[in-house]
Amino acid sequence: MSKWLKNAIIIFAAICTIVLVIFCIELFVLNRSAESGGDEGQTLAETTDNGGEQEDVGGQKPSPDKEPEGGAGKTGNGAKEQPAPPPPPTGKRRELPMLGEMILVVYSDEEKFNYSEREVSWIFEYIGNDAVTLEICYVYMPTGVESRAKVCLDGYVGTGETIVGSEGPIGRSPLIGVFVSGEKDGEKYEAWIHNFSDAGLDDMGVEFVLHYRVDEQKNALYSILDSMSLVPA
Repeated sequence: MSKWLKNAIIIFAAICTIVLVIFCIELFVLNRSAESGGDEGQTLAETTDNGGEQEDVGGQKPSPDKEPEGGAGKTGNGAKEQPAPPPPPTGKRRELPMLGEMILVVYSDEEKFNYSEREVSWIFEYIGNDAVTLEICYVYMPTGVESRAKVCLDGYVGTGETIVGSEGPIGRSPLIGVFVSGEKDGEKYEAWIHNFSDAGLDDMGVEFVLHYRVDEQKNALYSILDSMSLVPA
């Protein structure tokens, strides 16, 4: 073999070696780039799964979770809901003398109710149905309003059948009272008990007793309660 051919083979082998080294280096670099891209993709996926903004199949972002009901402004067993203010009173104005040098101002529609007075009570009777009534009367409570509430309607629904509710606004009026209810033979009874503790008369109060059958009658009776206010005599 001639010297020239040997030199050519050596040069060719050297070139092949250089090309192989370069190829290996490029392959290594490509593999590193692919691994780095996979890690970034995994990190992005983890971030998305852990609370990042996602898109559904349709390309729209899912709606954020709604705040749970029952937050501020809601009512439950704690805070009492304030009733909406009543409409301006209509009908005939009446002034009923109350204890503690106060007057109970109340309005009633004379086309719907007959009005009568007794010694210590006042009665609004639905025209055409004397079983639908609102009676306002003084009440003596020597053991307190809570004890009175338990027996308030016993004379109407039977002993032990009165259901005692909570204290709150009477209808949509500014007066506060303890609510009780009961039912017998389809006749419905409700009452509110307001005491005169603000006037220093803890053992005296006034009861508002409603008697009705259907909601239409109930709403008519409550239109009277909604109109009430206590003013100085």
